[in-house]
Amino acid sequence: MINWKSVGFKVTKKLVYYALVVCAVVLLWNGGSELFNARDTLQNVAGVVVYMLVIGGVFTVGVRELSQLFGGNKQKTKQMKQTIKFLSVLAFAVLALGITGCSRIEPGYVGIKVNQAGGNKGVEDYPLQTGWVTYFPFTTRVYEYPTFQQNVIWCEAITEGSPTDEAITFNCKGGAAIKADVSMSGKFKTDKVPYIFVKFRSEPNVIVHGYLRNEVRDALGRIAATYDPMEIIGDKRGEFLDKIKAEVKLRCGDWWEVDYITFANKLKVDERIESAINAIIAQKQTTMASELKVLQSKAEADQAAAKAEGEKRVKIANAEGEAESLLKKAKAQAEANDLIAKSLAQNPLVLQSIALEKWDGKLPYVNGGGALPFISLTTTNR
Repeated sequence: MINWKSVGFKVTKKLVYYALVVCAVVLLWNGGSELFNARDTLQNVAGVVVYMLVIGGVFTVGVRELSQLFGGNKQKTKQMKQTIKFLSVLAFAVLALGITGCSRIEPGYVGIKVNQAGGNKGVEDYPLQTGWVTYFPFTTRVYEYPTFQQNVIWCEAITEGSPTDEAITFNCKGGAAIKADVSMSGKFKTDKVPYIFVKFRSEPNVIVHGYLRNEVRDALGRIAATYDPMEIIGDKRGEFLDKIKAEVKLRCGDWWEVDYITFANKLKVDERIESAINAIIAQKQTTMASELKVLQSKAEADQAAAKAEGEKRVKIANAEGEAESLLKKAKAQAEANDLIAKSLAQNPLVLQSIALEKWDGKLPYVNGGGALPFISLTTTNR
């Protein structure tokens, strides 16, 4: 007769035993995962040791149970040995997979490690830098994000990247539509990559060509509504693009570093608007040419007036110099004459001496009976 009480006790004992074994395996497995995913190398080694202990323990329990199940029967013992060999190969294969989970982060990229088991489940808050990264592939995944400068273009031509028309169309003041090939340069901020992964849960290309493109298109539409088409195409184009860049930076600058946003090719507008714009441009060019001609004529007149004024000043300066020279000569002559007069008054013989120096010795042919010229005859008492 079967002793059900004894059987129930044995079954309960076995169930409790197996439950404890399962709990121990789960706890050790999670603990090993946390150690293996830690940043410290020693903790990684400890995680590998824990994994080996877990696998070895499971293997030992399995062998013991199989021995009790098949013990006492040669045929069953042979089957048990074959089963043990299979389990051994399986255990070492699992261990090999566990410890060979690694990935290489290329230069210009950072890695994001996502733990799917253990107490630290979720995205780690620090990015993995360039180099080899080890992880347990059953509980962890690694995603890569570029941090180098990216140049993207959304254009109409299918030969510049995308096989579809990605040009952006926006409306200006008055409802006029402009179709533009837009180019943008920028990069993901390295320290914000975990935040980017949590926020978008998408590949980098999807974020750039999806979310960022929508932000640029939205900024173009809102800011272009305050500008005339002529202003965007003409002299306020740079100001308009600066506002677009500032708007995108305001909305995405915490995780995306904007370098520039510009129009890659010629803007496309309605033919009537383009004709009107060309007419305005031609009119402005004509006006500018006329203004330039007027300015040139004025400059030539000013130059001629300046030249005449210069010549006048030169003549005045020459006249003043000549007058001053004559005045100085007159003063000098007057002073000389005054000296001569004073000298003659004091000694009349000086004048006769000068006359005799200039006389050629010939007497005049006609003499009025007077005295000889320049000679005064006087008598002296001896």
